[in-house]
Amino acid sequence: MRCLAIASVALVFPLAASGVLAAEVEPPATGTFGPAGTLADARMHHSATLLPDGRVLIIGGHAEGRAMAGAELWDPETASYSSTGPLAEARSWHTASLLPDGSVVVLGGFDRDPNDPLASAERWDPVTGAFASAGSLLEPRSMHTATVLPDGMVLIVGGSTYSDSGMMQPAATTELWDPVAGVTVTSRTGERYVGHNVGHTATLLPDGSVLFTQGFGAERWDPADGTISPAGSNIKGRLGATTSALLDGTILIAGGFEYPEVVASTELWDPATGVFEVAEPLIQARQAHTATVLPDGRVLVVGGGAYPEPLDSAELRDPVSGTFSPAAPLATARAWHTATLLPDGRVLVAGGGDVDGREGALASAELWAP
Repeated sequence: MRCLAIASVALVFPLAASGVLAAEVEPPATGTFGPAGTLADARMHHSATLLPDGRVLIIGGHAEGRAMAGAELWDPETASYSSTGPLAEARSWHTASLLPDGSVVVLGGFDRDPNDPLASAERWDPVTGAFASAGSLLEPRSMHTATVLPDGMVLIVGGSTYSDSGMMQPAATTELWDPVAGVTVTSRTGERYVGHNVGHTATLLPDGSVLFTQGFGAERWDPADGTISPAGSNIKGRLGATTSALLDGTILIAGGFEYPEVVASTELWDPATGVFEVAEPLIQARQAHTATVLPDGRVLVVGGGAYPEPLDSAELRDPVSGTFSPAAPLATARAWHTATLLPDGRVLVAGGGDVDGREGALASAELWAP
């Protein structure tokens, strides 16, 4: 236990404008969820991308066992939605990446639930609100990751694809998508070392490298030669967890599923040493949740759950103590939703469904105010 030496100090309470001691003034209610309008379509396994003008572009997903082609824009000024698009091909479990010119590239995904990965790519134009073909991946895939690199290229790794026999298998290749030419320019095979090609996470690090984690280990992509090499072993082999780049440069991995149970444990990865260390656990075990790093360094963890029931709970991680405390609950329990940090520090939580990821797609959205 850490002991604190407390010096004798004089406490000064400044007067508020009314003459009441400032320490006695009731602070405004914060950290609560409020309504954020209703999506045009219920959806889960969709994407939500913050645009430069503060709007949020919500694309695809699925509901009632079918993939969706619809897309909509959420306006932070009115908390209302307007249609845009649609996609040429319905898809869920895709990626959507904001490019330096303000457009959004949508890559791969499932064209129906639960299989048939796509190789197609589409690009959303913020001026016209239309999607246009953006070439094709060298390998169809879904549940992959797409990371926009400092030079504007998009690194596409792993995911689920077809084997030669037509069965689903993890994709072992990596690709680079060129936003200027709109095509994939290179592919490497046999680069993945550990079993987390499906449902892994990708985190861009300050040096331009990319960390991949979850499953049974971690790997790091080197921008100098395009190779992927081991980056340490995480303490738990987990899926459905979240990975967050904290303000101090460390990476937080939280929750997830480690057979046979959903876990509350967390761990921290240090990019300087490549070592994982046990960190303070979540209050509640959960997978298929979201974790958003707030401007003040706290991490807002929302929803998720344990099969099949979603949670309405949320919690906050303190950046100093590393401990989690309860936050105000959601109005509606949800998993497989999206959480988008807005420029003013609020967080838009949209859509989702049950933990199984197949039923109960939601059209509701909620806004967390810090």
